[in-house]
Amino acid sequence: MVLSALTLANCQADTEAFQNAAFVPLVIITDMEPDDRIAMMLASDLFADRMVMVGTSVRHAGRKRDLAARALRQDALENILVVQGSGGAAEDYPDVISTRPARLYQNEGKGILSDDALRNYRLAPRSSTASADALINRLAGHEQVEIIALAPLTDLAAALAMRPDLAKRISRLHIMGGWTLRKGIKRTSYNWTMDAAAANQILALKGVPIYLHSSHVFKREFIGGSLNTANAPRVIKALLAAHEKSANIRDFSIAAQSWDHHVIRLIPALAERIKPHAGQQFSPSDPFTVLAAADDKLVVSARPVFVQIDLEDLDGQSGYAVTVTDDPKSAMMLVESMNAERFRLLLEDSFNRRSSVTDTP
Repeated sequence: MVLSALTLANCQADTEAFQNAAFVPLVIITDMEPDDRIAMMLASDLFADRMVMVGTSVRHAGRKRDLAARALRQDALENILVVQGSGGAAEDYPDVISTRPARLYQNEGKGILSDDALRNYRLAPRSSTASADALINRLAGHEQVEIIALAPLTDLAAALAMRPDLAKRISRLHIMGGWTLRKGIKRTSYNWTMDAAAANQILALKGVPIYLHSSHVFKREFIGGSLNTANAPRVIKALLAAHEKSANIRDFSIAAQSWDHHVIRLIPALAERIKPHAGQQFSPSDPFTVLAAADDKLVVSARPVFVQIDLEDLDGQSGYAVTVTDDPKSAMMLVESMNAERFRLLLEDSFNRRSSVTDTP
């Protein structure tokens, strides 16, 4: 295939894994951070016919639920079930410096949701079992369900703790999580640090096909950890060109600007890296995880592994220690390298398509 002609449409048509999974219901678990917003747009492009549920998690889970519902509505997918999951206050999560920006962020939805709605969230419960309950219902109601987990695994772990027999119904589980290397030790990245016990529970599942997308691979493939005008100029140009016609991309821009300036205020040392691209960059991890669920050509190499988090070894700077062991019998595949050029082209095509169609306001 000539990569310059690559589109989301022929990605679907050419990928055997996508064809085989075409009628398997799909669930997405998200925390609706800026990169999740891009991932949700891609999911709407690729999985509109089989997405049956979106669950939101982590702090401000109620706001995230409404933001996810808004994003789907703007893609004319308002019939998809969106439910609030686990949440909490900043102090309910491990006090790790690497997760502090997310734990202290207070402007979720500001400039996107109404002022009245934002005020009302202060009185609403921070956490809900609705996502775990809905996961149980979806798994119990179908022979197979595919799950893309772009957020901490709290709600999936809670569902399977109540109904462990339903694990066999998971046809494929795509996990964005993993680790980065800190002083020679693998340390959990955000999604796993926020609920390491839940991550361990899911990583210990036997016989469930798991595709693990780890932060260390994205850090290696994309210098600085984001897609921006320096390393993906065509992608960002297409993103900005779609701004006028796509309400979801306008929402992304608001959220990304808010998030980037929050991080700069909290960690001034990152200003030099972030400020030139503020509001016009995003992490590749969640978008790649969604695209790889549809296009197996994005994954260049992967190997079967066993992964375990040491819950007794928490570093206040960078998270829990992680052990990774080769295991030929494991159903968990660790993605080790990716086709970054193909990834960029698929993103560019998605944004170009949004430039040509005005979505639902």
